[in-house]
Amino acid sequence: MSRILTGIQSTGTPHLGNILGAIIPALKLANEAENESFLFIADLHSLTQIKESARSAFYTMYLNKVRTLLSTLGITIGIFCIIAVLAVVESFETS
Repeated sequence: MSRILTGIQSTGTPHLGNILGAIIPALKLANEAENESFLFIADLHSLTQIKESARSAFYTMYLNKVRTLLSTLGITIGIFCIIAVLAVVESFETS
């Protein structure tokens, strides 16, 4: 059994590089039964990227975390929808 630990930085909206290079491979590894996966959003990395007042920095960090979480959720839902559509099409083809 493999243990996999990976994180996404919350310093901005995930882009194509994040999706193809980290998020999708992490989801594929998480779906394998022999792997134990831990996925997280790296909050403290945001503190090193924001050069503003403390209150504004924490608010920006919160917003970045919410955007990253919602983007990841949207990507996951999109992948599941594609899989569901492919399963329905395949079931129509077999029947």
